[in-house]
Amino acid sequence: MGATAVLFVVSIPLALLSPGAGMPLWILVLPLKAWIGTRRARAARTAPDEADDPASGLSA
Repeated sequence: MGATAVLFVVSIPLALLSPGAGMPLWILVLPLKAWIGTRRARAARTAPDEADDPASGLSA
């Protein structure tokens, strides 16, 4: 969600200066969201499971 907001905030002044250059930035939202989703999924798969960590004091 934050990446989308940042992209739009950056594109607003660019669209005011050059409308033709601002609109393609909006199209970049889709690949950006897909890339972020892929990275988050990969990080979730490689992260150690905290519930199985005896040092955390939690039992599954």
